Amino acid sequence: DRLNLFGVVIASQLAFLLARYAGQSRVRRMIPDGIRARWEPVVRRQGVFFFTLIFWFPIIPSNITNYIGGISPISFWAFMAASIVGRLPGVLLITAIGAYGLELSLQQWGIVILVGLLLIFAARAATTRLEQHFAA
Repeated sequence: DRLNLFGVVIASQLAFLLARYAGQSRVRRMIPDGIRARWEPVVRRQGVFFFTLIFWFPIIPSNITNYIGGISPISFWAFMAASIVGRLPGVLLITAIGAYGLELSLQQWGIVILVGLLLIFAARAATTRLEQHFAA
């Protein structure tokens, strides 16, 4: 699990740096206008909290999240902290499924699926509230 987390965080940081040094005009062309317009104001206000939440509940594709981070005012180290904290639960879950998935009973799989669906709905509700709060 440490190796998985290391790989995911390093990849995120490389995409962050690519976006930071490629220039905002180039990066902005890679991010769909709707996503950029919707999330950039929230990123400016929330920074680390936003990225932690988005990595925890990935409602934006991770590459786009990394690019948004690179063109935002967040620091390299703050983005790394958000990436580690935000990605850790998912990495642990995926690693556990990979290691023990074939050994899970049907009931245990049902619990995993139910918890996953609940997290998706909770993430959607949280991001909707976050958007509404900062749109006002």
